Amino acid sequence: MMAVGAVLGCTPQSGQPAAAPSPFASTQPATSPSTIRARLETPMRLGNRSGFFSRPLMFLTADNARQLGRLVEDQRDVVGRVYNGETDADYAVLVSAAAGTVRDEEATLDQVFRLFPRVRSIRAVDPGPLGGVARCGSGRDDQ
Repeated sequence: MMAVGAVLGCTPQSGQPAAAPSPFASTQPATSPSTIRARLETPMRLGNRSGFFSRPLMFLTADNARQLGRLVEDQRDVVGRVYNGETDADYAVLVSAAAGTVRDEEATLDQVFRLFPRVRSIRAVDPGPLGGVARCGSGRDDQ
């Protein structure tokens, strides 16, 4: 069991320190991998960014979460949220995730980034306490 997530704009803006990552998923103890239960939660704040509502970005985030849900077996949960920066000039961060079983982590992560062709500069990052594999990249739209 693992959570698959995509974060667009996950590098800090130049000149600003990176904020410590917020927990994205929590697990409850289980006796076997097939019985692990995950509950995906999006925090109110992501580093120095607050959650905010933008209808076009929320539609995009929800669509991203649905696409991610198709990449996992026995989907258990999907979430999405949009975060803004401290000023209007800061870029937005979109967080989308799906929880379910992933048999081939590397291949699934490759599929995730194929869903987002505008995301560039993809690099491996620490997956955190849940383990698995993680990558991060940046993407821009026309705005």
